[in-house]
Amino acid sequence: MEKVYFELIRKEFCHNYSGVEQGKMMRSEAITYDGKVFAFLSLKNKMVFKLGRKYDQAQIGCPISVFNPFKQRPPL
Repeated sequence: MEKVYFELIRKEFCHNYSGVEQGKMMRSEAITYDGKVFAFLSLKNKMVFKLGRKYDQAQIGCPISVFNPFKQRPPL
């Protein structure tokens, strides 16, 4: 289901915001702004968003978790 939602978000953002385009993050579908990925769909079909370290996660209003693609290192 997340894949369907991601595609809806991507289509909406690409249509309504200048500089936002479809892209790839390795082999995964992504959303870019000025050529930099800020959201993508992981290989496990989970939506991943780059919020920044100073972003107040309390304002999101839904469950979130830290994405860590590394097995031996902390997340970026």
